[in-house]
Amino acid sequence: KGFTLVEVMIVVVLLAILAAVGYPQYTNHVATGYIAEAHADLMDYKNKMESYYQDEKSYRSGTSGSTCGVQAGAYNTSGKKFAYACTADEESFTITATSSVPLLEGIGFTINNNGAKQTFKGTIATIAQATCWAKKRGGEC
Repeated sequence: KGFTLVEVMIVVVLLAILAAVGYPQYTNHVATGYIAEAHADLMDYKNKMESYYQDEKSYRSGTSGSTCGVQAGAYNTSGKKFAYACTADEESFTITATSSVPLLEGIGFTINNNGAKQTFKGTIATIAQATCWAKKRGGEC
């Protein structure tokens, strides 16, 4: 009264097939969550930069250089899947989020003071989507 070796092997094969189908879906779902977090962080950062501008009448910190009035350090905490950076002058800024985990395949996003959004893959010079943020790791909006 038990299972034969053939029955156990059939169950193992079925589980392997289910895992082969399910794992890619799971990783895509996890990546989509990381991307949504980056979008939220970028919008929050942009809003803080706009508030800084209302108070200081400049996006940059100080009278020269390209340091943003709101530092990226608050967004670059451990556990984050993106690295954030910001450059600014008196009247404009650009915030960049670049993925720091292999699962996200080098995808990154930018937003500027006008709200213009871009998606890039690998380096910022390789624009995947010039007018929107990708919602999935494949780069499509």
